[in-house]
Amino acid sequence: MPHPNKISLLLFLSSLLFFIAGQPAWGAPQTYYVSPKGNDNWSGQLPLPAKGDGPFATIGRVRIAIQQLKQSNRVPRDGIVVEFMGGEYYLAKKVLINSDFSGKPDAPVIFRASPKQKVTFTGAVPVKNAKPVTDKVMLDLLPKKARQHVLVANLHELGIEKISDWKSDPPFLFYNDRVMSVTRWPAKDFVKIVDVIKNKPVDVRGTKGDKIGRFVYGEDQQSRWINEPDAWLHGYWFWDWSDGRQPIASIDPKQKIIELKPPHHGYGYRKGQWYYAFNLLSELDQPGEWVLDHQKGNLYFWPPGSLKSGQVTLSTTGGLFDVQGASDLQFQNLNFERTRGTAIRINNSKRIKVDQCNFRQIGQTCVSVSGGESNSVENCHLSELFNSGITLSGGDRKTLTPANHQAINNEIHDYGRWKRMYCNAIAVYGVGQKVANNLIYDSPHIGIMFGGNYHLMELNEIHHVCQESNDAGAIYSGRDWTMRGTIIRHNYLHHLHGHENRGCSGIYLDDMYSGTLVSGNVMYDIYRAFLIGGGRDVIVENNLIIDCKIGVHVDARALGWAKSSVDGVMKTRLDAMPIQSELWNSRYPKLPGLWKDEPGAPKGTVVKYNVGVNCKPDAIRGAAKPYVINEKNIQITGPQAGFINGKRGDFRLKKNSVIYKTLPEFKPIPFEKIGLKK
Repeated sequence: MPHPNKISLLLFLSSLLFFIAGQPAWGAPQTYYVSPKGNDNWSGQLPLPAKGDGPFATIGRVRIAIQQLKQSNRVPRDGIVVEFMGGEYYLAKKVLINSDFSGKPDAPVIFRASPKQKVTFTGAVPVKNAKPVTDKVMLDLLPKKARQHVLVANLHELGIEKISDWKSDPPFLFYNDRVMSVTRWPAKDFVKIVDVIKNKPVDVRGTKGDKIGRFVYGEDQQSRWINEPDAWLHGYWFWDWSDGRQPIASIDPKQKIIELKPPHHGYGYRKGQWYYAFNLLSELDQPGEWVLDHQKGNLYFWPPGSLKSGQVTLSTTGGLFDVQGASDLQFQNLNFERTRGTAIRINNSKRIKVDQCNFRQIGQTCVSVSGGESNSVENCHLSELFNSGITLSGGDRKTLTPANHQAINNEIHDYGRWKRMYCNAIAVYGVGQKVANNLIYDSPHIGIMFGGNYHLMELNEIHHVCQESNDAGAIYSGRDWTMRGTIIRHNYLHHLHGHENRGCSGIYLDDMYSGTLVSGNVMYDIYRAFLIGGGRDVIVENNLIIDCKIGVHVDARALGWAKSSVDGVMKTRLDAMPIQSELWNSRYPKLPGLWKDEPGAPKGTVVKYNVGVNCKPDAIRGAAKPYVINEKNIQITGPQAGFINGKRGDFRLKKNSVIYKTLPEFKPIPFEKIGLKK
């Protein structure tokens, strides 16, 4: 008979085993594998097929596996890894990522590429029904040298019924992974409006034009487009910073008049503004070009190579991943390419991290974050974008609660290829986002756009943006007295000139934008380093302004030509915020009394301790001078500055720089920390 103590020990061990069996497993993470060669009937726990088992084929099957793991309470301490084997994954529709995929703060669910393998998610469908053009009308429109090369494919035959026009979110064509070009004339430049036909004249502070899209052209080329099935123009019709695409209604070759289909551009049309034509069969004269007849669904293209050795695809999917209400999930080392919509949309989620991923040829935003908290995009490469890069929005402005989203250490370039204006590398809205150590370059318009409260933009390098626009800024916001507390510091902005070298600003606080600290930035070779457009309580201090045409411009526009905005949009936005509340009054004590204190005047704005090298640091306009504190700004010549190597763009200051001696208040700028980190 067993000893009583042994029985007690056995009972204790049995209970312990039962208890352990019901607890989460410890140790290495649970890994599920996904492969283009996988099968959803397999276990998903092998990276390669073997003896009737292997990886999953779809993310939907991964969802089921994770649900089962959670329901059995067997999630490992180190979380879950979903590892994708190398290859291309075509997503016919957006993949919903919800709370089923959520991990924990210390054990996130990780979507990653298998080591040393390239994993690409794409929303582009193969175009396999192309054939030679036989329609005589279409052949006659094509240039003679193109007729034997151009193919036509009907998109309706591919199951694509709805085709967005060029105004919204159109599809794009690719040969292998190269973007094909919609035909345009002129090929790389613009032509200008000779004159507008005065049907409905408009006059904006002396800038005159007409509201109706009917104007005179000066070249002979336009007369060739009369029989085009779907001809369009893209132009900067009235202002240098507002473009629009519109279809041609008619062409009168005798009077050289083009008329556009309504609705017409909101601002109207003006003599001397620039435009080009696109989507023209008569201009399809090079390999790699294409045209889309939206009405008939016919796609015409001249492949740049053999269809036997290369694949033609058209972006159709309206997005790739839709993250809704999830938490603690990471995307690592993945590629996102060729989609008509947004690559990753993150809504009302927490601690979602996109890390070391590549984004190319995305139709809308690469990563769009809305709501939630502590989401981030880090160490990513974004390029060849038809639209924008990263958008971060969240937090509660009325309670000034931050969202703490971040865009850190990303390289973003060649964006805005289709949506030209107000298309940015990074945009932040709401409360409390951080943008740091990003490298941004090569675009037609804005680098970083922001709005809201308490954002931090630091250590970013931006160059060669706003290349197709004027009255624009590399870092830009405007029109609000209540969006305060943002800090723009220690950034390096350079080589910013605007379209035709006619004007671009580095940091642009437009139309009375207020309450921003602009400090310790290095501005080099810029048309206008800073433009403070009549805002209040803006501090511009300790900036290094080198070889710029204009230093710090401050005006009082709300006392003059922009006075109507004070009673309009500015008052509306002021009243929309609880400025009389205890919280807002303690944070922004000047706001409750602003409306009775000359609201149009740039009161409280300070320009001090700035250094102009080969340029005047301050440019305070006449009406603003009585209100702006402008003190201790100095101007010196280049050799005196004492740069480590100014000729090579190294603007670190030597310890014995004359700047420190002449202006003891000037603080060192951590130039070596600006830009991408390895």
